[in-house]
Amino acid sequence: LQLPTPEEQVNREHVTLLAVLPYLVLVGARIERRTVPLSLAATVGALAAGGLAQKPFFVVVPLALGLLEWRRGRSALEVASLPEHLVIGISVPLIWLAQLAAAPGWLEAARWYWPLYSRYGGGLAIQLGVLASGAASLVIAAILLWRWRARGHIDAEGEALAVGALGFFLCIVLQARSLSYHFVPVVALVALVGLRWLVSGRDRTLVPAALVSLLLVVVMLRSPWDGVR
Repeated sequence: LQLPTPEEQVNREHVTLLAVLPYLVLVGARIERRTVPLSLAATVGALAAGGLAQKPFFVVVPLALGLLEWRRGRSALEVASLPEHLVIGISVPLIWLAQLAAAPGWLEAARWYWPLYSRYGGGLAIQLGVLASGAASLVIAAILLWRWRARGHIDAEGEALAVGALGFFLCIVLQARSLSYHFVPVVALVALVGLRWLVSGRDRTLVPAALVSLLLVVVMLRSPWDGVR
């Protein structure tokens, strides 16, 4: 991964993606019930918290991953008590509180700015269209992921990366926004899932392999404009 050049704008999605990647890998290890040192889990959680605190919408991502771990056999209490989740659950609100303490007028500025930002790039009709199409796409993607896993095409780490991508996609839907940089975490994580599948050594048919390869080529060609590759 590479952050944008000085001529490009660094958005919060780029920072959050880099901060959350180790957390997604850790979730895959948790699903496989591998032993993870406490210090490593806490460090990964602290790094992820710094990224997830960039936008309130990003809290959807750890909630989606926690739901995944719960679906894979852990109790809700066990998921919540994992060190990385505890660190994220405590650190993210503390970062927000520290931001408000350092800049008391930030919340008022956000209230003034949000209506302008929400109209940037389209009015209500476009936002509703993005919301509706995004929700439908999210449902379709979740169904495809479920079928892909049921057929043994994805392992625990790949599943965590894919659910992370779905979580970031849901953030876009909740914002009712569709600027290209919003999709940076989604596209990057989907590309990683596809690349892992291609090099995994599993038996695969020609058409799916060709489609995944085409997806990776498109991502590589598009990446300079999105500031990540």
